[in-house]
Amino acid sequence: MRARKILLVDDSADFRSSVVNMLGRAFSITEAASEAEFRNLFRPYTYDLVILDMRLETGREGLRLLREILAYDELQPVIMVSAYGDTDAVLDSAEAGALMFLHKQEFTPELLARMVEAVLQQAQVRRHLAALQSRLPGGDPLSLSGLNPAVRRAAEQIRRAADDPESIVLVTGERGTGHALVAQAIHNQSRTRATAPLVTAAEFSRTGEDIEKMLFGVAPCGGTPRRKGLFEQANGGVLFLGGMADLAPDLRERIGDTLWKRLLDTCDPPIPLDLQLVTGALPGTTAEIVDSLQRKGTADRLIEIYLPPLRDRREDIPLLAASWLQAFRQNGNTSARVIARDALGLLEAYSWPGNLIELRNTVEYAAIQAMIAGSEELVAEHLPANLWQHSNNEPGAGSWDYRYHVARAEVALVERAIKENQAQNKTQLAKLLGYTDRFAFGRRMRKALVEYEALAAEFPRVAGWFTHKTKVA
Repeated sequence: MRARKILLVDDSADFRSSVVNMLGRAFSITEAASEAEFRNLFRPYTYDLVILDMRLETGREGLRLLREILAYDELQPVIMVSAYGDTDAVLDSAEAGALMFLHKQEFTPELLARMVEAVLQQAQVRRHLAALQSRLPGGDPLSLSGLNPAVRRAAEQIRRAADDPESIVLVTGERGTGHALVAQAIHNQSRTRATAPLVTAAEFSRTGEDIEKMLFGVAPCGGTPRRKGLFEQANGGVLFLGGMADLAPDLRERIGDTLWKRLLDTCDPPIPLDLQLVTGALPGTTAEIVDSLQRKGTADRLIEIYLPPLRDRREDIPLLAASWLQAFRQNGNTSARVIARDALGLLEAYSWPGNLIELRNTVEYAAIQAMIAGSEELVAEHLPANLWQHSNNEPGAGSWDYRYHVARAEVALVERAIKENQAQNKTQLAKLLGYTDRFAFGRRMRKALVEYEALAAEFPRVAGWFTHKTKVA
């Protein structure tokens, strides 16, 4: 039997040595200490698994390498590891395509071995089925429906936007809550645009390409043909842009002008433009987008839709999990018919920092584990270990977890600063508390509120500033 091969990419010799000691008897491990060594060693369809460090020499090279790996082979299983296991790192890894994220300082040798085996089993089933399931499929209406009042309001606003094809739609919510699904739903429900193109560019501002050319196209020059941009590709239909808040102000202004003029002036003669723009924004980043879009006659065309995080719509988790399990079963991906009460309890109790994306990936993982076990019931032991470990280690005031007490002290100080009106916005607040980077400060607050949910109830002003669309005075 061929020895299963692992490519281990990490700049820490100590970590590579520990992994080899953990897995060396069961696997053939090839080591790479740098990006250059990785490029010399990696070939598609050569390794059963890649264990990839998020941070190599200078920054998040691991994410770039992950995207390159999956561009060659979208079914290549990758476990991302990092010593910096914040929520953004987990989300970035999941969205880029990693099947698992592990924090270097928190997993044991036993847990690593179990996770490697589980990921390899999952990858084997995927290859056997010869189809990679979309992580958040566009035709998934149940994700935008449920019992939660905020979700119901969002569904009503989606219908309103679909009935008004000239409207501009701003979708606000945490990453993973379904921004692109809103664009899909509006497109599908529209009487005038459903048969026209739907063009999506989620997180397009991170691609490193010339964003202006990507949006507006390139005029012919020196014999080279004209290249269509996203606006022209979506003409007549719906265009979804994610990450618009990350764009330079002048580029956001040009987008606003283009929508107002309804004319694409990259071409000669200019092309009349008829499309519906849907753009996604994280909480706290909407002001710049609204300022760019609400101008020159477009103000009355703006429809805002808020998507709540999954932790605020726990009543919908059983419906979502059951619907995804049924879809996996219909596709032949699992033998499980139902979700056991113990597993459902863990799903409902977890905080879900990755929202819908993380829940769907978790149900898929558990469904495959159930099939491997030959079970028609998805039970707690089929879920990833972090869910049941989370349920056994929820910190509180009596906890000895120093990270909880550090987070609580920091959040309490921020609450006091807001309460005493020492700051009027997040930039002033970050400066008052000694932060030079307000974005890093915001990530710390959101991470604390996600990891320790009781803090949001204890410090409502901080929760209002950092977890909702509008701040609480």
